[in-house]
Amino acid sequence: MVDIPPIFTVSDVREIGLLLQAEVPSVVVTQSGAIIESYDFGVESLVSNSAAFIRGSVVANHQGITFGSGATTGEKIVVYEGGSVSSIAAGYGALAITGNNSSITNAGLVSGADYGIYFDTQTDDGGKSQVLNTGTVSSDKYGIYALGHQELDIKNAGIISGKTASFYEFQD
Repeated sequence: MVDIPPIFTVSDVREIGLLLQAEVPSVVVTQSGAIIESYDFGVESLVSNSAAFIRGSVVANHQGITFGSGATTGEKIVVYEGGSVSSIAAGYGALAITGNNSSITNAGLVSGADYGIYFDTQTDDGGKSQVLNTGTVSSDKYGIYALGHQELDIKNAGIISGKTASFYEFQD
């Protein structure tokens, strides 16, 4: 696990603020910590069972946190109360998972340009992914944008909003 110190700022010379690998598949951003990526992704992982625990801030131009490669499973993102993940560029959003049997728990603030949360499950393996929201998920377009074949269980006791739709699901 990578523990982010109080200020971890990434300049625009790199495309990814923090790339998680199989050897270290999780990250904790403490309450006073921040990952600021002015060019591309704040945190990215293409391995199964990646995890991010956000008590501080992740700010990125494109995607705040992106996990999965289509063949991955078991990704987990937790944004605690007082934590935030945001992105600003059109065409992107705050949290993205492209793996099955994964979860997002949000008690903080998740905010993106095109979506707050994006799920794209590649196959229906009989499992399900889930979103538990007690915080705020917002976007200029879609609060939650879901693609794919696997069941997505959403439990909401907070706010999920998007100017186009709070929730959009596309299945082919």
